[in-house]
Amino acid sequence: MLLILSVVAGLILTLAPSPIQAYVRFPDLPDTYVNDLAKVLDYPQREQVRSELQAFHQRTNQQVLLVTIPSYRDYSNQHPSFEAFATDLFNHRGVGSRWRNDGVMMLVPPGDRKVRIQLGSAYGSGWNPRMQTVIDRYMLPDFRRGQMAQGIMNGVRALLNELGTHQLTTSGSTVPSTSTYASTPAGNIITGIFIVIIIVGLIILIPFIIVFAIVKFIFNLFSGNRPQPQYRSRPSYYDDDDRYRSYSSYDDSYSSRSDDEGGHSSGGGASGSW
Repeated sequence: MLLILSVVAGLILTLAPSPIQAYVRFPDLPDTYVNDLAKVLDYPQREQVRSELQAFHQRTNQQVLLVTIPSYRDYSNQHPSFEAFATDLFNHRGVGSRWRNDGVMMLVPPGDRKVRIQLGSAYGSGWNPRMQTVIDRYMLPDFRRGQMAQGIMNGVRALLNELGTHQLTTSGSTVPSTSTYASTPAGNIITGIFIVIIIVGLIILIPFIIVFAIVKFIFNLFSGNRPQPQYRSRPSYYDDDDRYRSYSSYDDSYSSRSDDEGGHSSGGGASGSW
């Protein structure tokens, strides 16, 4: 009887389902503008979107990052919602400026049939309805027709237009500010005196410089110490080869991240599903 009970207990332990292991990991997002891990866009479309995002970044200093992944559940089974995963992914990647927190991330996991526009913490709650309009009007209609790439491209353009149309103003931004000099009568008098001193100093100093240069030239001429021509050393191989030059993130859109990246999101944005 004991032998039978031992065998039955062993079978129960062997066949019982093992507890699900918890996991949270985030995808590697090396590109500054487009990380199409789900392969939604073809090469020309990907380069077109990257070009538009890079041009916007250079013009406004705001980073917009496009990310596609097959499913967010491939990376986490601990996040209570898609929105929570998007917020943590934004903060893990550090989208946008660490000082202004003005970055924006568009996340599309086709396997989950969801889309999220995640905003940096500098954007107020008034931006959430604008992002919802971008999703509902310019992305979801194409997604429902199965035109994923077209929906993403339309959404990116509508998003950039929305960001460029409305000025970002918030009291929560931690941008280092510099104090401006207030113009007052006393300040104008001090500024005028300072300018006069500079002009008088230049008038006195310039003749001395000219006389000194003439005397030095005559001395070198009669003493035989003529200035020797300077020869520039031959440039090395690495100076002539562009492959060994370093580029900033503005020169190379494929760089991992710029020094100013590291923005934070408080969870603002909008979502959609189809």
